[in-house]
Amino acid sequence: MLVRFFEKIADALPNFILITVVGSLFTFWLSRRRDELSRDDASISAMRELVSELDDLYRSTKQIKRTIRSRLKGIPEGRSLGDEAWIDADFFAARMDELSDIQLKMEQVRNSVKIRCDLFQGDRRSRILTEIGYSEKYLCAVVSDFALRRVVWESNICKLPSSCIMIKDFLEESWRPCELSEQFEKVSEAVTSKERFEAFELISAKARDIDSKYAGRKSISDECLILAIREMRDAITERVG
Repeated sequence: MLVRFFEKIADALPNFILITVVGSLFTFWLSRRRDELSRDDASISAMRELVSELDDLYRSTKQIKRTIRSRLKGIPEGRSLGDEAWIDADFFAARMDELSDIQLKMEQVRNSVKIRCDLFQGDRRSRILTEIGYSEKYLCAVVSDFALRRVVWESNICKLPSSCIMIKDFLEESWRPCELSEQFEKVSEAVTSKERFEAFELISAKARDIDSKYAGRKSISDECLILAIREMRDAITERVG
């Protein structure tokens, strides 16, 4: 009787071991899969937050430009800023501080894209870094005009002389010379992110050839942010499937 009992155990043991091993492997796979899905959800959430932040920063720069232009004095209606343009000093300084804060936040977004290799990969990551980098450096140059005291302070007003090259570019109407009209059209008509980026690079290079004293142009900076946001949204769409 006892011998038969042990024989039954011996017969059942391989199946028991097999079931135990298979069950353990399945539990391990399930746990790994849950971890992967959790990490993927966290990455997608982080990507969406970066897109939202970059979009807010882009809109904030446009709002600052509008508010400053609405307070500018000493310029003929519908004409470019001359050396006689002036504005309330406290108001202008506050807006420049806001622009400086935006520039620092943009730098943080770029660093997040650079450090978090799980968010964007390959050529797309490189393009996003270049696009955000252009805008971040452009805003830095605009703020530097103010920080380096190129603005003329007279009592409670600030005057914007010709030495304020970058501030004036920021405040002027969109810079789109006829020499670059075809390239700007290519950006808007391009089908792929790669085509849009190649058109942007050509615009950036030609802009330096036209006038090298500018550290960048707001019209190009705006295009860069739009391109970066589109790239990031495309990446999210592909991840979500």
